[in-house]
Amino acid sequence: MDWFKQSYLNRPHQFAARARRMLDTPEKGAVALHAKGTSGSWRSRLSAYRKAASLADESLQLAAEVQAHLQALLARREQAFQAAQTFSAAVDSSSSALRRIDERAKAEMSLYPSRYGTEIAKRSHDGAAQLEVLVGIRPRYEKFLPSREETAHAGDPDQAFGVLNLALARSEVLRQHCLDALNWLDITRMHYDKAPEMVERGEFASQQADSGLSERKRRTGYWLKSATAISAEGRSRAKLARGVLTNVARGEKLPDRPEAYLRAEESVALSGKALQNADAEIALAKSVLDQRRNLAQQIDAQAQLAARVQDRYRVLQLYHGAAAWSEYSSIAARAGARRVTEHITGLDRVTKLASLEVQEFAKADELVRAELDAISSEISRGRDFVQLADRLEEARRQYSGAIQRAQSVINAESGDVASYGQYSPSDAESFHDAEQLLRRARNKGSERLFLEAVALANQAVSEADGTGDNCREAHRRHQEEEEAARRRAASSSSSWGSDDGGSSFGSSSGSDFGSSSGSDWGGGSDSDWGGGSDSDAGGGSDSDW
Repeated sequence: MDWFKQSYLNRPHQFAARARRMLDTPEKGAVALHAKGTSGSWRSRLSAYRKAASLADESLQLAAEVQAHLQALLARREQAFQAAQTFSAAVDSSSSALRRIDERAKAEMSLYPSRYGTEIAKRSHDGAAQLEVLVGIRPRYEKFLPSREETAHAGDPDQAFGVLNLALARSEVLRQHCLDALNWLDITRMHYDKAPEMVERGEFASQQADSGLSERKRRTGYWLKSATAISAEGRSRAKLARGVLTNVARGEKLPDRPEAYLRAEESVALSGKALQNADAEIALAKSVLDQRRNLAQQIDAQAQLAARVQDRYRVLQLYHGAAAWSEYSSIAARAGARRVTEHITGLDRVTKLASLEVQEFAKADELVRAELDAISSEISRGRDFVQLADRLEEARRQYSGAIQRAQSVINAESGDVASYGQYSPSDAESFHDAEQLLRRARNKGSERLFLEAVALANQAVSEADGTGDNCREAHRRHQEEEEAARRRAASSSSSWGSDDGGSSFGSSSGSDFGSSSGSDWGGGSDSDWGGGSDSDAGGGSDSDW
């Protein structure tokens, strides 16, 4: 631990001192308390032993913390040494890479014009400058990382890491710089070696592009101006590449073969792009012609639809209230002959732009798409208008029959509802609702809103249908319930005081109050309270009281 600066050891020293005090303090330390446990009463000995054990445990815990802290310090030191080794290896690797760069520059720069030597010299100089900075960093962290055998309390791993983190970041920058320089050397040499082959490829690709464009122009009759311009640029790059490969620039001793490679590579790319552009333009022209035919068909469809829309519009004006269709009146205007004429004008413009005399296919495509979008929307709205008008006309034709049917149903149900409605209030209410619905239907009809009128009339039928039968059935159930109640009441009254033979109040068999058989309170067979057959309390058959 003498390797570390004293500040790293303050905390473990403090913990160790506390542990020693817990063990050795006179009278209160664990050792002293343990000694007290050998004499005195058993209670005092037990208390002393417990306190001694507690202090010993705390002392052991502090000792463990000290040990853990010291182990962490040693691990931190080793990490710092490893970081220093990583940095040293990075510096050595970059130094080796810079040497390889210089060696390759000396061996290969004689193949190229002077600007390549200037470029690699700049890269090498920049790398050397960065390496010098890194080498200068080394003493800054080494003073915090003396050898592991050093005992002068000079070690400071935290300070060392502060320097090493920056140094490692800079070493990564230098490493990438060296990789880029070596990669540039590899690519430049590859361009040098393959320049003749690439120049031939560029010339061949240019010829293929010219031939392909000529064939496409002959087949389609299109100018293919954009593709032709791209092909011309590719041809120019191929010619430039050949010149760079065979000629020496002023002030130079060697041709610039890497430059020739790059120009030829551009020629290959441009030649391919020219053919792609030509095929795309031909495909666009075909698409425009297909869309133009579609637009012409849509215009014919809209013209036919416009006639139907105008016919329906006149019918609606004559026979239907404006409230039923006024919000759609603008559709009729947009679907009229004027819009057909406007679309025909648009079709003519598309035809002109796509003609062989103009060949503005991109503009034609933009215009025809806009026309198709507009006319498709107008046709859809026009069809919606025709469907609405047809529904309104169908409702007008159904109106009289719907009103008559509703009135007939209401008339058929009215008698029973009037006679028995009190026995089924809900059906009576439905019937009256139906009458109101029918009145509303007639009002809508007078306003020429037949679609609403028919709906109300049909609703009136639904409300009224069956209400009379339901009321009559409710009346029948009510009568049955009353009859059942009378029978229960009669049965209950005849059983008062009777034991055997149906007699009450002490009279002979079959008699009440001492009268002859079959009589209650008086004469006459089967009579109650008086004469007359089948009568109660007086004359008249089937009578009560």
